[in-house]
Amino acid sequence: MRNLNTILIKDFYQIDVDPPIVISQDDEFAEVIHLFSSSSELRGVFVADHKDQFVGVITRSDLLDWTRVQVGDFFDEGGQTSDKTIRLSNLIHATTVGEIMNPNTVMASVRLENTAKDAMMNMVTHYIVVIPVIDDENKIIGDIKLSELLEASLMDQNSSQ
Repeated sequence: MRNLNTILIKDFYQIDVDPPIVISQDDEFAEVIHLFSSSSELRGVFVADHKDQFVGVITRSDLLDWTRVQVGDFFDEGGQTSDKTIRLSNLIHATTVGEIMNPNTVMASVRLENTAKDAMMNMVTHYIVVIPVIDDENKIIGDIKLSELLEASLMDQNSSQ
């Protein structure tokens, strides 16, 4: 296996034939529900502001949090914390993408100059399996999936066999 600190995103990143799904933070949350319900393999939707700059990710976990609020058991798992209280407050009356999105995911991105380890750390920290690749203006140019990172970590091992 290769050392993840030595693998740069630009060394293996390829632009997908299907670009990542990017929606505006001002879009109705119903659009996100539609996107996830129409694509069972979808792991995340990237959110951009009015300047098309990356501001966060909506994941299946966010949908589950919203569902928990709707059925009234948001605090049943793990008790009440101040972070959960703030999250609950944001979800109760949320109607837009920006209100549902977990604001901490604004840090869940990589640039072409970052390492595979950086990308994996972002995924672990934010509990997501797909993160955007952004340019110097914070605009989304593509995405990296956990499966691609795992494959990149095995590149040298496979070529020497």
